[in-house]
Amino acid sequence: MDREKEREIIEKVLQGKTAYFEELVDSSKRQIFSLLYRMSLDPGVAEEIAQDSFLKAYQNLATFKGESSFSTWVYQIAYRKALDFLRKKKPVQMEVEHIPEMDESQPLSNYDWVEPLLKQMTEKDRALLHLFYFEDMSLKEMSEILKMSISALKVALMRSRKKFKKLAEPWMEKTNSEMHL
Repeated sequence: MDREKEREIIEKVLQGKTAYFEELVDSSKRQIFSLLYRMSLDPGVAEEIAQDSFLKAYQNLATFKGESSFSTWVYQIAYRKALDFLRKKKPVQMEVEHIPEMDESQPLSNYDWVEPLLKQMTEKDRALLHLFYFEDMSLKEMSEILKMSISALKVALMRSRKKFKKLAEPWMEKTNSEMHL
């Protein structure tokens, strides 16, 4: 949805036509849920945080400045809510038996063995990798969502990649594959 359409819908919602908010939700709910699921590793928790995030967005819609897209704004809300919720939990540790060879022409998100490795990482690392590799977000979009400078984001993303590679190394050595992140 383009920004002009977003502005029109937001104006309608602010004028009391609340049914239009569903259009805003529909335009970003899949991506929001996907991020929250990758962070929480629990579809029920992801759904709950998503609902809370959209509710907060609705309640604070009048404060939306339009400096970014609505979906970027909701991503910010959802990301912060997920971090708050997940601070109480520890990363899940899982064992992975075997990772098959990679076809370097395929995106990382096409491999089902990626999930168990991501589950061993912190929610912040999972979020970074998810936004960059699974949602194909630019560094600029990510910096807006995560409220980080682009240079700090590059460093954090590099560290997350290194952690992922380190987790994958034992299994990659078994298959004599190389991973390029």
